Amino acid sequence: MDSLSLFNTFLSVIGLLANFQSSREHASLEDFIEWLYENDNRNTADIIKNNIELKNQIALFMNQNHEETLKQLSNLNNLMVSIAQRIDGLSGIANNFKTEYQLSEQALRVLREFVNSEGLHIWRLPSLGGTTYAIDANQTLEISEPRFIDDDFSTMTELGLLKHDINPQGYHRYKITKLAVEYINSIK
Repeated sequence: MDSLSLFNTFLSVIGLLANFQSSREHASLEDFIEWLYENDNRNTADIIKNNIELKNQIALFMNQNHEETLKQLSNLNNLMVSIAQRIDGLSGIANNFKTEYQLSEQALRVLREFVNSEGLHIWRLPSLGGTTYAIDANQTLEISEPRFIDDDFSTMTELGLLKHDINPQGYHRYKITKLAVEYINSIK
């Protein structure tokens, strides 16, 4: 299967799964496949039935907490729209789909700088002027909108672009994810 066909199949499966999951709190893979047949999505149902690994992964996904699956599907949608908004030719279309999370220019700049630095962490450190953000404690980030930076880091964490924790000394740190690197590389 060529890459465009794979992409279309992936989007179809995810879109149909999102529609199915949004209206059912408890459902099995068999229920999903039956629903696909009932709603004239025979091709998608056959693809799932004939691919054991895909079947297993969809079943694992569906067996999670219902709210968690809906949150993950929403995050995927938000991330895809956010990426499309930064691709020439798709941005006009994507801008018509408002998402819950959109990366601000500041968040995008911080993420791009983090990815390009090849650093491991962004640290949130107290300083005389308030708060400093530094990549691996040796490269200070310029924060153009300090009052929104916490919101930007929350959004990047919610989208799975960063992982947040607090070290034993109580300092916040953000770790880059592979998804963030792929995201930045896709919009260069």
